[in-house]
Amino acid sequence: IAPFSFVSSSMPFLSLPNSISEIGVCAFYAAAISSLEIQGRIECVWTQAFSTSSIISLRFAGGVKEIANLAFANSNLQEIYLSEGLEIIGESAFAGSSLQEIYLPEGIRLIGMRAFADSSLQKIYLPEGLEIIGDYAFAGSDLREVRIPAGMKVTGAGVFQNCRNLRKVVWTRGDGGVH
Repeated sequence: IAPFSFVSSSMPFLSLPNSISEIGVCAFYAAAISSLEIQGRIECVWTQAFSTSSIISLRFAGGVKEIANLAFANSNLQEIYLSEGLEIIGESAFAGSSLQEIYLPEGIRLIGMRAFADSSLQKIYLPEGLEIIGDYAFAGSDLREVRIPAGMKVTGAGVFQNCRNLRKVVWTRGDGGVH
């Protein structure tokens, strides 16, 4: 989808075919779309592709490899389905969004700086294989509980800063136990 294609457009539902391989810069910026389903494998959801949109539900049926900086920032996104193949979530990708829960698939390597900062996120599944969580990734979010996988290599500064509802952080060990 070319950059700026659906800026400020309005439609209740949209389904995109297998031939779509990327979602351009600001493609759905400020768009009023309730639900979107993408059938094909997406290489990248580019910068601000859905920023400030009123999208509520998004399904990447064929998977997505990268979610770029600010892709869903300040959007009304509440539900997202991500299948295997996601490797990178960019800086501030979901910052300020309405997303409350996300299941990250195996294979993700990086969650960028401020990726979920100041969002409504309450619950997240961080899979084994995740290597880096950037600075302030969850700062100011509504996160309540998180499990950190054993293979984590780098956790940035202030990752959980100002998470006033955070009650439990569990760091798993390599043998399946917890710290």
